[in-house]
This record gives sequence, structure tokens and C-alpha cells, in this order.
Amino acid sequence: MSVSSASPGPASDARSNRRLLLIVLAIVVVGLFYGVFSMVTYNPNYVTRVDHADRITLKSGDGVVLLGVDCPPVQETQVGKAAAEFTRSLVLHHTIRIDTDKEPRDQAAWIQGYVFVQKDGQEVFLNEELLRHGFGRAKPVYPNVKYRDRLEAAASEARSQKIGIWSPTYKPPGL
Repeated sequence: MSVSSASPGPASDARSNRRLLLIVLAIVVVGLFYGVFSMVTYNPNYVTRVDHADRITLKSGDGVVLLGVDCPPVQETQVGKAAAEFTRSLVLHHTIRIDTDKEPRDQAAWIQGYVFVQKDGQEVFLNEELLRHGFGRAKPVYPNVKYRDRLEAAASEARSQKIGIWSPTYKPPGL
């Protein structure tokens, strides 16, 4: 009487090892794909909210206050509302580049910076554009004065064109 042995043998071990290797390889590939995908979709400089024309909030949770610019409050003036809408149109749901100066954060831990965003293949300097459109005053605050000359020139341009806050019909808050 012959008894056949059902022992797995070397061929079965090789198949088992190959199967295990394929499972491990699949897990590694999925993990790498997920990691790369997460890096691409998460950008801490992605703007999720515009609080005021010169204050925005990032996906990271950080707030950014624009250096060298003082815009009217959104609640108090038509120019403030228009300025906030201008900022929204440029940066909301976009990734920005923030250039900080000597003091990267203020006392409330907000990032203080000069904000740049890509628009139609060009880099737009938000702080400067707000001033150029008359949506605020140039407000250099020492020691953060890296772009002072550019910002003052943009504000001067709006003042000479009498637009925004420089318009003869503009009524500042509280008057």
C-alpha cells in the first residue's frame, strides 16, 4: 500500500514566497502612491479664507497679514468690500508664495509677508496690486521694509489717478 505524501515541497514554498512578495510589493506601491498623492494635494500655502483685503488664512491654519499695506475694514466702507473681493479673486483657493521680511511673525503669531500668486502665467504681487488699485495706503513698518519703494510707488500711482481711497468721493470710516 502506497501512501502519498501531501507535503508542500519546494514548488509550493516558491509559490507561497512569490505570493507573499507580490502582496508586500503591492502594499509598498500603494503606500508610495498615497504618499506622493498626499504631498501633491496638501500645500500649506493654499489660501482657504480671505478675512480682509490684507489678511488671509492658509490651509495650514496659519494667518497671513500683508506687510506694507493698510486697507479699510470690509464692514465699514465700499472700498473695503471691493478690496476684500479683489484679494479673494486673486488668491482664494490658490497656492501663494510668501516672502517674509526681518520679522516673519507678528505678536499674535500671524505670518507677516509679501504675497505673490500666479495669474495667467505671471507672478502677481498682491500687496502692490492692492495699492495700485487704490484699495489701501502704503504702510511700511520698520524693520519690515523690503519692498517699501515698490509699495509707495504703487500707492502714489493710485493717488495721482484719484482711485479707491484717493477718490474725492471716498468717505473714510468714522466720518
